[in-house]
Amino acid sequence: MTEDSDVQDVPPDLQAALLEYPNVVGVGFGEKETGGRMTGEASVVVFVSRKVNEADLGADEVVPEEVEVDGRTYRTDVVESGPVDAL
Repeated sequence: MTEDSDVQDVPPDLQAALLEYPNVVGVGFGEKETGGRMTGEASVVVFVSRKVNEADLGADEVVPEEVEVDGRTYRTDVVESGPVDAL
């Protein structure tokens, strides 16, 4: 990944805020993927149970394209993971 690969945890307040969005089931740091290719860019990965067309969501239901962590801006990467069930 990039020089930001030492970043391990998304701050709890940001995790909580992102988990409020529809279908969001998890949040973490990872490498951004675009068009099926890894970009080498550190991003905040937002896992959703299913992707929904942005046109079908309200403005307050769309995951932001960028978030700030410790004074740095990271792009988000929304990844469909399917439903997550606790064991």
